[in-house]
Amino acid sequence: MSWLWSWWTPPVLHPEPTPAQLTDQRLNALHSEWMRVQERNRADQDAVLAKLVDENESLRHKLETTERNLKDVRAGRKEDEAELRVVTAELQSLKAGKISESPSSISKKISYVWTRG
Repeated sequence: MSWLWSWWTPPVLHPEPTPAQLTDQRLNALHSEWMRVQERNRADQDAVLAKLVDENESLRHKLETTERNLKDVRAGRKEDEAELRVVTAELQSLKAGKISESPSSISKKISYVWTRG
């Protein structure tokens, strides 16, 4: 529909731009204002960049801490799994009728594994 409208309306002629007539004083004032705005923007950019750097460092620290904790948890889980295998082997030997330890020491091992998990 807009192409149809363009056929019906005459083209709009824009006037030729005229050069600005500025005095040296006005030109210097505009330049000073422009420099102040640029300096303010630079200060704002520096503040935002500093916040981003701080946040990045904080996130990096959290990530490293979490990775260390995860590594510790994995190591603990491996220890727990090893203890569980020992207890499972003891239970299997009890079921087969081979008693190698007293029942109280086995129940202590079982309760220890369950309370750690």
